[in-house]
Amino acid sequence: MSSFWVCNIASMGLYIGNPTNVIVAQANNINVLEYTKLMGIPTLVACILAFLIALALFWKSIPQFIDPPSLSPSDYAVEDVVGAWFGSVCLGASLVLLMTMPLVVSNLSVWILTLPFAAIVLLRTILVDVIPRASSPSTNEPETLTISAPSHFIQSTTAEEAAGGSSEFLVMDQRESETQTTADKLSPSRAFKALKTRFPRTTTLLARLPMNLVPFTFGMFILVETLTSRGWTSLLATALAKVSYSRASAIFAIGGIATLACNALNNLPMTILFTRALGHPNFIAGIQAYTSDTVQRQKEAQFALVVGANLGANVLYLGSLAGIMWIDLVLRRYKVQGINQWKFFRWCMVVTPVVLAGACGVLLAEMGSSAFV
Repeated sequence: MSSFWVCNIASMGLYIGNPTNVIVAQANNINVLEYTKLMGIPTLVACILAFLIALALFWKSIPQFIDPPSLSPSDYAVEDVVGAWFGSVCLGASLVLLMTMPLVVSNLSVWILTLPFAAIVLLRTILVDVIPRASSPSTNEPETLTISAPSHFIQSTTAEEAAGGSSEFLVMDQRESETQTTADKLSPSRAFKALKTRFPRTTTLLARLPMNLVPFTFGMFILVETLTSRGWTSLLATALAKVSYSRASAIFAIGGIATLACNALNNLPMTILFTRALGHPNFIAGIQAYTSDTVQRQKEAQFALVVGANLGANVLYLGSLAGIMWIDLVLRRYKVQGINQWKFFRWCMVVTPVVLAGACGVLLAEMGSSAFV
């Protein structure tokens, strides 16, 4: 639980920490340096608060001594050293570009910086599967042909003998001599097994992708776009303007509303919807009744949205895609005992309100300081 909390909290510290950060930053022309300057301290304070609360919650569960697992070197050795270095270099290069390119090119879509590296890694994986088979030395040993038959008829002969006709004839029932039918040869399971045998690394890589999240995410985006097309964005913009009558209310209210909305819409679709609402003419017209500096108030609301979009994942596991993947790993794949959805919610309700208040409080202090504005 502690690792899950801190991952979601720390993700709001950097521009590339969460796709929601990128959405908000690009929509408001916020560069990497400005983003980090404003979100660095709130993230640090939030992490410290989460650590203290988690320590109090789980203090009695922490063992005095932790015995290291007995693992042989083969259990943790890197199987493909070159591949590991290659993937690390590609990942590092993409992260560097994600951090630096927005400073040079404005409104640059992040997929342009990540998709090429993903394609390069995938292509290398395919080549690693193909090249060893193409270059493997062939043996001159005769191929052994084994025919299934009743035990008193089983004989083994070489392919050369079978071709030359010098082997003994085997008499068996025709049904027993047929090892495969045409349907078996064309079955999807057999084709998949053949593909897995031919491309073991590639199929393993693709099988690990969280493809089950695609329908969920796609459905949530459809809901958000439907709300937008039906005019809900303007209504939401008007409502958010009414709670933004002061700097404090804008930061705390929008941060809290966004945190709750994550668990109804998931944080990515929610961020898109709220970003549109905060940039809507209704929101700008609404906050003009409370402040003459609408640009600053809009900025305060947008950064409060960043806080809520990241911390909203620490309420229900449906609040983010990371939560859905995490709960799947914990409960279904690794079958970790002592964690269920009800306990997850109870523990999060102890941590998240305090962390949210701390992060919003620091953000409020920064927005009121000339050093950060």
